[in-house]
This record gives sequence, structure tokens and C-alpha cells, in this order.
Amino acid sequence: MSYEKPLDLNTGLVIDVADALSWQNGKQFHHFFPRAYLKKEGVKSGQDNVCGNLIMLSAITNNWISDRRPSAYLKDLADWNGEDVLRERLRTCLIEEDAYQAALRDDYDGFLRARSETLHRRLMALIGSAAGSSGGGGTPVSSSDVEPDPPVAAGSEPLDRDSVD
Repeated sequence: MSYEKPLDLNTGLVIDVADALSWQNGKQFHHFFPRAYLKKEGVKSGQDNVCGNLIMLSAITNNWISDRRPSAYLKDLADWNGEDVLRERLRTCLIEEDAYQAALRDDYDGFLRARSETLHRRLMALIGSAAGSSGGGGTPVSSSDVEPDPPVAAGSEPLDRDSVD
């Protein structure tokens, strides 16, 4: 997300990514669908704190949004700043049109699906460009290029290929 130079949805100022990502300042992470709102809507704990639901905001905007539903705060932002300005600010936060439309309907599942696709595409583009700069082919790996994991027998632990232990 930081590569996009995210703009605060309300002020339009560039988020200071170094400050936003510091351990001392977790306040600039915002749940696009606020956790308190999702809890009221019956979304289970753990389904709210996912990457697709996070954006960077100023603490002031984050506090202003509080536990409001996205359709309410997005309407206010569009009224104050203009629809085109809001869409551009959302784009810098990797929230494209389909995710925006889902948010206007307060459709959390639709928002997550659309936003996750955007995040995945952007990540694959970054991985591809990183591979290209280190002598690799620069072509992102697609899911069809990866061998599927073998089935796991019932009751057994899956193999963790990311650990050395």
C-alpha cells in the first residue's frame, strides 16, 4: 500500500508512511469497515482484522470515522470534497471502483473480494518487478505455475514449508 503514496481520505494529504508504519503509531491503520460496526453487524471476530480491510489514514480522519458504516462516511466525504476527488484518494489506497461500490452498499464480503483482488494484482506486479531487477525474468508467477500441495490426511498436521524447524 505504501508504494501508492496513499492520500488521507478527508484531508487529501499524503500519509507519512514511515510514521504510519512505526510500532509506536498503530493509530494510522484504519479498518475501512470499522471493527465496531462489523461487530454490530454480526461479523465474527477475526474476520474483521484482515489485510483487505486495512488502509492508512491520519489519526484525525480515523477518529472522525469512528464506528460509522462506510456508506455514511463515504457520502459525507463525497459531499465535502467531490466524488472525483474521493475516488482518486481511494485509488491511492488501492480501493478501486468495484470495492468502492460494494462499500457504498455496506457489502463487506463484496468489498473484501474486490479489494483483495486489487491487492493481489498489485503485489504480483511488485514481485514481478522485483524479480526483474534481481536478474529474474520479471514475470510474475501465476497460480497455474505452482504445484498444489498434496492432500493432508485427516488429523495430521500440514507441512510448513516456510519454516526451517
